[in-house]
Amino acid sequence: MAIGTTTVSLPGIVLMKGIIKIYHGVVDIPVAVLLEIWAAIGSIYGAKLMIKFSPRTLKV
Repeated sequence: MAIGTTTVSLPGIVLMKGIIKIYHGVVDIPVAVLLEIWAAIGSIYGAKLMIKFSPRTLKV
């Protein structure tokens, strides 16, 4: 239960922290956009790759 609750609360926290950092001018927007694109691509391929491994392999 706690893991699910934490996972649900993270997007809101991250969004607010991002807005505050942008407001203070410490975010390089073009670099942030590129990082987000690559993170999305990596998460999609990582999820597909994870299916191919056994749970025992992933525990190591």
